[in-house]
Amino acid sequence: RVSESLSEAGQEILLNGPIQGGLYGDLRARSAELMSRESESGATFAIHPIGGIVPLMEQQRYQELFSIILAAKSQIPPNKPIHMFGCGHPMLFPLSIALGVDLFDSAAYALFARDDRILTPEGTVKVQGLREWPITSEALFGTSPSEVLSMSKDARSEILARHNLEITQTELSRCREAIRNGTIWKLAEIRSHASPRLREAFEWVIDQLEELEESEVGSSLLDIMASTNPIRKGGESVSDDLASRPHILHLMALISLRWRPPGSWWDGSTGPADKVLILDNFPPPWRESSMGTIVNHLIEFPRTIVLISTPLGPIPYSLEDVSPFCHLDGSDNIWDDQTDLIRPSDEISYLGLEDLEIVISKSSETIDESSSDIRKIRSWLDRCSVVDKLSVFCATHPFKLCKITDSMESRRSNTDRMVNVSFDGVHALSPRLKDGGISLTAEGARILYSLNGGVPEPFGAASTDEENDFPGIPRVMIAEDAIPFVGNGRNVMHGYITGADSHVTPGQPCVVISEKGELVAHGVPTSTSSEMSCFNKGIAVKIRQGFLK
Repeated sequence: RVSESLSEAGQEILLNGPIQGGLYGDLRARSAELMSRESESGATFAIHPIGGIVPLMEQQRYQELFSIILAAKSQIPPNKPIHMFGCGHPMLFPLSIALGVDLFDSAAYALFARDDRILTPEGTVKVQGLREWPITSEALFGTSPSEVLSMSKDARSEILARHNLEITQTELSRCREAIRNGTIWKLAEIRSHASPRLREAFEWVIDQLEELEESEVGSSLLDIMASTNPIRKGGESVSDDLASRPHILHLMALISLRWRPPGSWWDGSTGPADKVLILDNFPPPWRESSMGTIVNHLIEFPRTIVLISTPLGPIPYSLEDVSPFCHLDGSDNIWDDQTDLIRPSDEISYLGLEDLEIVISKSSETIDESSSDIRKIRSWLDRCSVVDKLSVFCATHPFKLCKITDSMESRRSNTDRMVNVSFDGVHALSPRLKDGGISLTAEGARILYSLNGGVPEPFGAASTDEENDFPGIPRVMIAEDAIPFVGNGRNVMHGYITGADSHVTPGQPCVVISEKGELVAHGVPTSTSSEMSCFNKGIAVKIRQGFLK
């Protein structure tokens, strides 16, 4: 029936392809896979509504509701909108959108109005018994609850329906703005506290995010996590759910995967580390609060790895200015006693350091300015920072980076931060002051690409790449027609990309190349490689500089 319906509709009619399967995730995924296939004529459904979920919402079975969304999403192409049949309560919008829902439809605003109930972003409120409105709207302005209750049934239903529709539209606007500024998950987290059942469902989602099992749900959540920019400028509010936010899980996963201990030390020695120094009770900026402690310890024990204790766990000092670590928004005591004194090795096992001797420092020390080693240590720390950021965010092997940074020079700002970094006298990159990320220059992009050249697999081709923690700076390959424009600084548009590395990370550096492997430009992607393979509209890579200029 699918092929027949699509053929009958032709190009003039857009059809919905509903996803069914009850409470069974495997059936939902199978339904989504079959409904999203192309017909013999090459036609596909325009939208995929998820059916059979109204009873779950009526009974507040939200965990099952979101499980169904994730199971279906695992097989629906990124360029096909997902529509939630019958979902009209604003309370459910943020988390649904964060999990991949695009469209909603419902008569809830009218149904609640007929029952004399008003919508709020946190739930519904019965008008009976109210003396004042708990939420304002244009529809209710100038009236009181008693005045509305004295109206006829039809008039009362109309004014309450207008209010409910206004609140619904406002919450959708709030969600769209949260998507634009990258805070949709934060909004979902806030709304989750509106209902015990919704909170239970939200906690189930974050449990699944942390476990990422090999299942339909795990596959969808992995895609969600991979689609986030791991670095965010601005403050990050502290809460019990802080460590489970997708972009933070993404950041911690990248550090665990790609961070490596130094291979050489400030005093010129080589070999493995002897100790780990964990700085506890130190607030950011750590280059000010802890530099004396670091320098004094390294003078005595040169082969020491320095970590900072944060509410997200210990992190390498080389990432001390990366957001959100240095921009956590909470009370001053969030920096107190973060390290587990009984089993500190457990906290650093994600870095592979659990077998080293651990030293925990809780007191700030002053630098002995008479020491001739201070400049060497500061230069070594700067070099570690550049190597670690390029390895974590640009997927370049630290061993290769150690070679190119051997002659590294840097200029510092008035706040004692690196602002320009040069290799062999050539300006290669600048650490960003707002979020601690890396901004490459054209020469810097050229250098990184020279370390891992070649072209990615074209879209649709069977992958022949072996798993590699350091596949090199991500490459986006474009069609010949787009090269003159992109090479002169125009953005890469979806529809002109013929291949991309699977580790393309939104918000982090990439290079744009021709199908012959020639450098065309470098920039920052806005989407993942799977999204690039499906989308045909919008900006895919924001170009920083073209190489044809």
